[in-house]
Amino acid sequence: IGNMLNGGTNRGQADGFQLEVITKLSSVKDNNNKTILYVINNLIRNDDPTYFISRNDFDCLSKSCKIPLTDMDTISKRIRKGLTDQEAKLSKLGSDDICFIEKAKEKYSKLNLRLDDMVKDIENIDSELKKSIIEYGYTEKDGCFKKYEVFLQLFYDCVIEVEKNMPKMEIKKIAVRKHS
Repeated sequence: IGNMLNGGTNRGQADGFQLEVITKLSSVKDNNNKTILYVINNLIRNDDPTYFISRNDFDCLSKSCKIPLTDMDTISKRIRKGLTDQEAKLSKLGSDDICFIEKAKEKYSKLNLRLDDMVKDIENIDSELKKSIIEYGYTEKDGCFKKYEVFLQLFYDCVIEVEKNMPKMEIKKIAVRKHS
């Protein structure tokens, strides 16, 4: 649609767009007072009758925006330090508590393994988010590349805009079909 509107100008023939554009599409209307986003939704629905966007399907994004990955890294380091401190305290206990010490060391070892898994998961999420952000046309210089929660919130805002501009009758029909 953007290429059609901008055809013949230096802004035409764009290969993509940034997410901010989607949030602005609900302010551009056609002759029937339908937003461009509404028109796009209808075009997609014509190609795919099961197409439906609901913010409920993206609740995890809303929650993810609230906890930056950098905070998760800080939290995991604090947990690791706490485990290390506790293990050091264990080694200072007397030999009468050897059974307790062995059980505690075993528990700390398992906790360290779980923490290692958590750190790997965070690294994988970090990598996947970077790929997604690049796929949406952002570069390392953009703010949402450095703060993922900004990108996730922007993505979630786009989902909300798309949902708001879905044909109302279609929303009811699809919601009924999805739940049956």
